[in-house]
Amino acid sequence: MNDDIKKKSIPERSLYTQLALKAILEMKPDDILTYAQLNDIMGLDPQEDGRSYQMSARKIAEKEYNIVTDAISNTGIKRLTDNNITGPKTDSNIRRSRNIIRRSIRQLTGVNYDALENGGKVKHNAALSVLGVFELMTRPHKMKRIEAAVGEAHKQLGFKNTMELFQ
Repeated sequence: MNDDIKKKSIPERSLYTQLALKAILEMKPDDILTYAQLNDIMGLDPQEDGRSYQMSARKIAEKEYNIVTDAISNTGIKRLTDNNITGPKTDSNIRRSRNIIRRSIRQLTGVNYDALENGGKVKHNAALSVLGVFELMTRPHKMKRIEAAVGEAHKQLGFKNTMELFQ
């Protein structure tokens, strides 16, 4: 065996993460698990010392059990229904992604392009090209166009059909 290759082990989940995860898995759609309840379960304040544990538990619940939760400010964690996920949660995620894309475009356009080496220029132009496509596709009126086409088709559009909507 090559000594340069390091084996990666699967980290053990902390007791606090396991306790929070168990509580999340017991939630029904639309249930709210308050921070006070989580505090009692974990023995840590989930908004302070226990924050990383409850966040890990939420990520595990989503990745491994398809249970999507959202934080309710100063209240707790809500298990989302399918309608919550496809509605407000998705709208919020697209809006956040769009903001990140626009910020990235602003940062790249602020670069002194002439001072870049050739590899940097290629990477710069490629990134701006990709980000420009994402920015175009996430514009609200473009999203409405996609929603209308999907409504007519009654199914998810394929890549080619989706791209045709942007021409």
